[in-house]
Amino acid sequence: MNTSRSSQRGAYSFLFLVILIAGGLLVFALAADGARLYAQQRILQQHADAAALGAAQGTQACGGEGVTLADICTRAQMSADAAGFEGELDCAGITTGVLETGVDGISRFRVAGLAQSNAVRARLQRSVPRSLLLPGRLVGDLSLAADAVAQKEVVATFSGGGSTAVLGSSTNEASLLGDLLGVILLGPGNSFALNPTDLSSLANTTVALGDLLTELGVNSLAELLPLTGGDLAAALGEVATLGANATAILDAVIANAGVDTIALTDVINVVGDAAVPPNSEFPVYDVLIGLVLNLAEGQLFNLPQTRVSIGGVVTSSIDIFIQGAPAIVIGPARQGQDGQWLTRLEAPDIRLVVNNSIDLGTIPLLIGTLQLGTVDLPLLVDTGAGVGELVAADCSAGLSNDVRFLLESSVSVARIGAGSVDVSGNVSISTINADIGRLVLFPLPLLGSITIDPALGLSTGLDLSIPGASEDFEFSAVLVADPVDKTSANGYFTEQLIPGGADGLDISLQPPPSLTLLGGLPLGLTLDLGPIGNTITGALNPILSEVVQLVVTPLLQSLGVELGGFSATLTDASQDSVRLIRNVEFVD
Repeated sequence: MNTSRSSQRGAYSFLFLVILIAGGLLVFALAADGARLYAQQRILQQHADAAALGAAQGTQACGGEGVTLADICTRAQMSADAAGFEGELDCAGITTGVLETGVDGISRFRVAGLAQSNAVRARLQRSVPRSLLLPGRLVGDLSLAADAVAQKEVVATFSGGGSTAVLGSSTNEASLLGDLLGVILLGPGNSFALNPTDLSSLANTTVALGDLLTELGVNSLAELLPLTGGDLAAALGEVATLGANATAILDAVIANAGVDTIALTDVINVVGDAAVPPNSEFPVYDVLIGLVLNLAEGQLFNLPQTRVSIGGVVTSSIDIFIQGAPAIVIGPARQGQDGQWLTRLEAPDIRLVVNNSIDLGTIPLLIGTLQLGTVDLPLLVDTGAGVGELVAADCSAGLSNDVRFLLESSVSVARIGAGSVDVSGNVSISTINADIGRLVLFPLPLLGSITIDPALGLSTGLDLSIPGASEDFEFSAVLVADPVDKTSANGYFTEQLIPGGADGLDISLQPPPSLTLLGGLPLGLTLDLGPIGNTITGALNPILSEVVQLVVTPLLQSLGVELGGFSATLTDASQDSVRLIRNVEFVD
């Protein structure tokens, strides 16, 4: 009886030992497989991270011209391979989109088309055995998945503000610009004394965004943008080093009652949720001109004193209408949800009339002289509106610090003619009607002469259209830790019509002059007046070309306008290193 019980206890002990060993082996297998699966999940995540980082270089905001989904997938494959990935990526798992950070601080990846993209989501999947120790039929396979989101974007700062052309070369002063700023800011009859030194100082002075943020007492762009032009002007005066004349202009801006009605985004426009580092810079001159022209937008101003001396012409006054003011634009090279390019630069839209009194000179005749006298000619210039859109950007990568931007620019039809502009900015081409000339016939000693005054009635038109055009601009810059040198380029101009801005301008009278002979002439005397039309045209051509070259072109350039063209300046480029974003919410 005792022997049987001992045998049973021995059998139970052996069974317990077997169960204990089997349980231990199972626990060991589960632990080993768990560690293996965890390691494989981490490896897969590393491969997904590498694929996303590589693909982010090819997004619209970073990949340059002609980026494609195939290019992005290829970049992802190459980066994953370099990280040890074996096999071929499923391109369906590489998704372009936009990485956005809400006011709640949460990063969200919104699926979007390639043209809108600044980020990539890479999703890698792999099927692996659940266990290498347990029978496969028993435990089956496990599907592993890893998601990664990476962002890379270069942000450009473009300005459509003015150059620093010197206006009024005969006195070596920027007299027209000073007159215009004085009339806008202080009222009729006022002017600021500006000279090349002032302009050079303004052109070479930049201000950092971080300094403005500190002066305004805000911590981010989001807090800066709701402020007004008055806030910006006051802060600019504190952080920028300006000469006395420039300071006087800025003080007048600050004192102007309308400055607080200007939204800061009308002068400095940050688009596309761009991440702009505090050391980003922009020119003080362009900010100042932007503030002034925003104050003047939609108004007609008259400059009664031009102080510009041109042989054969007296420019009595200039009427100028500011149709649209410029802004500094900071943004990336990609589209928004509406399909429009986010970073859009608009040049000032200016219309002006230069009122001239032109001396046409004297024509010798076989039987006397024809003194053509003077003609009052209001020269109307409608510049044509210029627009630039940032459509592509090449980010720096590897050992290269070079970045490149492509700006598609266009300009509408510009006009030069005889006419006027009204208080609403509407332009009118008008006919010139004038009684001109003093005809002196038979100026012989003792016999006297016959004088007809006026000799001719002149009726003519002046209307020259400069066709609209478009062109691509390429800008290159080198990213450095503390950028000093800025990259700039002028826009195109229509070389066939206005090479160099004004040289070679060919003015034609359209319709041709209609000449009427006045007074009584001796019966039977016939005069061939045909050449007089060519004479008048020949006299007007060089004079009006000089007016355009010495008055119109530099005045417009100082405000950021190319006559019949478009100009843009790249003042800053900034690029964060490629970012791998964790804890991202996915939004379709």
